[in-house]
Amino acid sequence: MGRTVAESLQIVRELTGLSLPEIPVESIKSSDNKGSFLGKSFWAALVRGGYQGAVYYIDQWRGEH
Repeated sequence: MGRTVAESLQIVRELTGLSLPEIPVESIKSSDNKGSFLGKSFWAALVRGGYQGAVYYIDQWRGEH
């Protein structure tokens, strides 16, 4: 979409009000999504749908918890 990951994450932070901590790549690879939405599914939503996909994923996650 013409945005870097950092730019997309900043937009997600602004739209959701979440701080979304920066996490190392090693943590992403080993994450199983338990206890946090910042696992593989979150990153897949960001990659596939850009910041809109990530915001949608967070909205869905919030609805479940």
